Amino acid sequence: MPSLTLPVCILGSNYEGKANFCTVAWFTMIDDEPPTIGLLLGKKRRTVDGIRQNRTFSVNLPSTKLAAKTDFVGLYSGYKEDKSEVFRLYPTANWGTHLWSTIAR
Repeated sequence: MPSLTLPVCILGSNYEGKANFCTVAWFTMIDDEPPTIGLLLGKKRRTVDGIRQNRTFSVNLPSTKLAAKTDFVGLYSGYKEDKSEVFRLYPTANWGTHLWSTIAR
């Protein structure tokens, strides 16, 4: 049987002025009207701390070109590693605080 490759997303947040990311394998579409998605995280994460702190986040769908970086942010804890420079970042200020996202090309 061939191996099954499942898509992942990258959840991003800003914690104490620095971007942080985690790879999420459990995510799904909840509804299309209004567009709603659900992400499931099984344990404490620095990315979630940033969401709680700023009440903002990004959900990014990485391309296969970002496989190594996606793997890195999923394997290493934001409590131990600074992941703020893993991706090229684009701050957006129209949400009241900076929301960091990656380019998925």
